[in-house]
Amino acid sequence: MDLFYDPRDDAYHEQLGSQLLYWLDNLGALPLNEAGPAAEGFLFAGARPIEDYRELVRGRPLVRDRPEGREPLLRLDSVLQALNQAGVRVPMPRTWVLPLDAPMPEDLSFPLFVRTALSSWKKGGHISRVRTVAELEDEAGLLRRALGWDAVILAREWLDLATAGAGRYGPLPQEVRIWGVDSVPFAWSFHYLHLVAKPNGGSSKPGRAAVPGQATR
Repeated sequence: MDLFYDPRDDAYHEQLGSQLLYWLDNLGALPLNEAGPAAEGFLFAGARPIEDYRELVRGRPLVRDRPEGREPLLRLDSVLQALNQAGVRVPMPRTWVLPLDAPMPEDLSFPLFVRTALSSWKKGGHISRVRTVAELEDEAGLLRRALGWDAVILAREWLDLATAGAGRYGPLPQEVRIWGVDSVPFAWSFHYLHLVAKPNGGSSKPGRAAVPGQATR
């Protein structure tokens, strides 16, 4: 199975200083526009509207991941609801879902990290750490002005995470992303490589992920 990427993402990653596409290139990934109708593989593509993604893979039925598999994962509130309904217990910070104009829950526990259901965009560091209802309302307003006036806000229990290094707006956590194919771990990467060249507590080089029964060194 081949690995593909969306070449339209190149300018965005260059702007951020992100090395993700270089990493994919090192793994032998190919730009999707070079894939023919019979190409089989897994596509790495940035977040765009689902209709855009459907058009991107149209005519390439063997390229995954498919839109119908991608769409349920686009909203964090829907993912959390599905996990709860299925009785799946995953260690995670407590989360309050705050739709537009909904009253504030009485059991909010501060400090909180604030994001939207569709995007984890934030200024970074401690700027999204709110300590009062007033600060929460201000942060929610800022996110809605940037991402949509009716955006659903998620307020999550603040976690004091180990620090990987310093960023422009504050400390960056030791955050590692696991890349899975068909629910099997395939590779891992430190999330802030474009900001911290030598992170504390982890390698700066992406690697293959360990799977059950696989020896690693």
